Amino acid sequence: MGFIRVSSLTTTKNEEVAMFRFRFYVCLFAFFLATIFSVSYSSGTENFPDERDKIRKVWLDATRTVVHRIRDQQANKIFQFVEKNSILGIPNEKGVLVAEDAKSANWFIIIPLREEDKKINQEWAMIFEASLVGCFVKEIRSLVLMDYIPFSSNIKAIVLLHEGYHAKIFCENPYEEQSDYEYCLEEVRVCTFQNRVMSLIGGKKYQAILNKEVKRIASLANVSKGSFSVPSRTEYNKELAKVFGKPASQIEKDFVQTSVWIHAVFTFLEKKFKKESLKQKVFFLKKIYEEGGIL
Repeated sequence: MGFIRVSSLTTTKNEEVAMFRFRFYVCLFAFFLATIFSVSYSSGTENFPDERDKIRKVWLDATRTVVHRIRDQQANKIFQFVEKNSILGIPNEKGVLVAEDAKSANWFIIIPLREEDKKINQEWAMIFEASLVGCFVKEIRSLVLMDYIPFSSNIKAIVLLHEGYHAKIFCENPYEEQSDYEYCLEEVRVCTFQNRVMSLIGGKKYQAILNKEVKRIASLANVSKGSFSVPSRTEYNKELAKVFGKPASQIEKDFVQTSVWIHAVFTFLEKKFKKESLKQKVFFLKKIYEEGGIL
């Protein structure tokens, strides 16, 4: 069993790092696109194959269904932001072909990726190597959806709300750079929001799994002055399948399992550190990203 120790001095490699390496690939991807990036425009989506627009609508419809079901005010605001401000983008060898006019000052591009897009060029192929579920790349103001990976409707909604929150944060208050602390603080905010969405979707069954995982973490964690360690994730395959449905892919299964683990660690830190828990959550994510070579 692996452990993650969070302190100012200690680092420990563990199996969770692979789940977060995607940020490194995203940064490389953004660097290459920033170097060669160009935007081409079309008079409308009618001049393009309908598949990309259909993909975007499938993700939006899945998210709309979940948002209506869970009746969460913040989730509704984020969904409305995505629906109002997103414009369709299509990857090409020069960057992104934009298929719509900007809808507002808070515009951003949604790029649904398909399997054949890895053949466009090396820069687009790079993002396929990272096993993403989705990402918002601020350098090109784009939310990339990995539609070539099978995802169930609930998970599509969770991913779009998560990345849509990142898009909303950036578009409403653009920034050039973030410190490591600011970067991780934003991740804590977005993960905390995702935790609530998953709880609202999953109800009592999800809460039972979460409680079980919090108890496991608490029994194995070690807290000392200035540091703490928590065990790496375990699996609740059968239980989670009853909550979110059978995973449509291995990547979806890993995403859900890791999300439950992060939720449980956050809950453990809230109980253990009380008012200091926000800072500890930031340190926790920062340590994961450092070990993964992201920060």
